[in-house]
Amino acid sequence: MIFTAGMATAQDFVSKFMLENKEDTLLHYISISPKMMEEVLKTDAENEKQEEMRRIMANLKSMQVVSSKAKGDFYFHKAEKMVEKNGNRFEPFLSFDDRQENCRIMVHRKKGKIIELVMLSYKDNRFQVINFTGNMNDEFIDNLAKAMIPKKGDEN
Repeated sequence: MIFTAGMATAQDFVSKFMLENKEDTLLHYISISPKMMEEVLKTDAENEKQEEMRRIMANLKSMQVVSSKAKGDFYFHKAEKMVEKNGNRFEPFLSFDDRQENCRIMVHRKKGKIIELVMLSYKDNRFQVINFTGNMNDEFIDNLAKAMIPKKGDEN
């Protein structure tokens, strides 16, 4: 019984979220395996920063995406509540709020190393969670955040 309880707490964020919403047909789930990530990383690096991102991404174990094209606000707040319930596990890394868009990036550290990153986003009634597991550093997350946070005048 103790082993089972321990396994449940070791579950990543997306697995827990999908378990709580397993009957919901509006949510779409995609898991990208390490092998698929390896194939994506084979693209040509144009500069040192891309090469650094490739090196960091090589340390990722998984990437999972949950999305919905409807009820984005509902799912975003539901996911935020899950994060709050797991406040001892996740620490906020970045937060962005706008009338049109919200984004949260949280990290889970173990022995000082980032082993899980959860990014929640909501825009135009669309919801998305991206969950990375593996070995990450603050630079990887900074680069991810820069790619996700809209620039002034950016319509998309």
